[in-house]
Amino acid sequence: MMASTPGSSFSDRSGALHTDTNDRKTTRAILPPSPSTVRFTDNSDIDGDSDSDLDGATEAYNIIWDSFCGLPTRDAYPSFFLPDQQAYDRLCEKISEHDGLLSYFNESLRKDWNAETGILTLRLMPSPMHEHFQDCLIDAIKKELNRIATEYPSLRSFRNSIKSCAHTDFGGSTHLVKSPDGQFSYVGISQPQLVIEVAYSEAERAAMLKSKEYFIHSPGKVNAVLLVDIDYALKPKRREENHSHCGSLFLWTARKHEGVLTVQRTINSAVFRDNGHATMGELVLPFELFIPRDQQDKLPVRDVALHLSYEMLAEFVTDAEQRQLLADATPAPPSPTEKIMFLDEHGVVMSEETPPQGVKRRRGMSQSELFTRSTRSMSRPRRSPRLRSASQNR
Repeated sequence: MMASTPGSSFSDRSGALHTDTNDRKTTRAILPPSPSTVRFTDNSDIDGDSDSDLDGATEAYNIIWDSFCGLPTRDAYPSFFLPDQQAYDRLCEKISEHDGLLSYFNESLRKDWNAETGILTLRLMPSPMHEHFQDCLIDAIKKELNRIATEYPSLRSFRNSIKSCAHTDFGGSTHLVKSPDGQFSYVGISQPQLVIEVAYSEAERAAMLKSKEYFIHSPGKVNAVLLVDIDYALKPKRREENHSHCGSLFLWTARKHEGVLTVQRTINSAVFRDNGHATMGELVLPFELFIPRDQQDKLPVRDVALHLSYEMLAEFVTDAEQRQLLADATPAPPSPTEKIMFLDEHGVVMSEETPPQGVKRRRGMSQSELFTRSTRSMSRPRRSPRLRSASQNR
């Protein structure tokens, strides 16, 4: 039996998102979601040749639901094309019909949406390689900030106002929603001063375009975007004895003068790890990049910076490689789970569920297809998207 989203039809041949008249808002107890809940099964738009512009919203909703239920997904970063902001708003409206799903979408699911390009990307399953390096980098930045506060007591109050906001959604409007890999904000300021993106399984070009969007959609507020690009390798390649990942750095910094915001790429593809070894050098991040522009003049000391050696960054990659290899080597369970039992605090069976078997899914658009579509002239009318690619395995 195919698992389906609650509340039946989400799109039709006309491309309109709607709710069946018989739909009812689902109210759940505070329990794990049931994987066997009926999922959207009207596949006229998903598997057929419909010209509907909203196929992307339908497929995105189904994958969001599957992820909410803990079901496996084929892609770690599935992307979808939505024709306009109204399509995204209707997707959010459909999600809001289920309280648990809405909380998951708003608070747990990492996502990127840009109404100008029409691209929605869900960050479902970041790899151990990505997550471990990202966490190590953020911890190292925190330690350097603490070092500065210790060495320069006059900067301690400024340091105490700098907070790591992890994956908190960036945007301020529904037209742009982004979940950075890391960000540092200042107390009382809604937008981050420094944003961190780590590109591993994500295409480098996609990560670069995304980095620029932080400046475009928050002009004058974001001081810097740091992008770390780690070469991606498929599992067979990662398992080779002598394989190692290369790593490089990109940094954009912004300066505002007389109403003009100048964004400069101050570091361009600086390699910090090559052939399994660290290169000579260090990443230097001026302390003032973490301070809002209108308060930088209050800094009693200006020529202060964080120093992250390339040797340390390369060591983070080495540790991340080991985490990834452990994950790659983890054997699959010997037999499928036939039944799931939920017990209360006294051990009494509350419910029993049967996991769905053999759920058939399609992949979202590839990043190359999406960026080909998104870079066309915005003045041209949008064409109906085709989520099916020639390389897709059905």
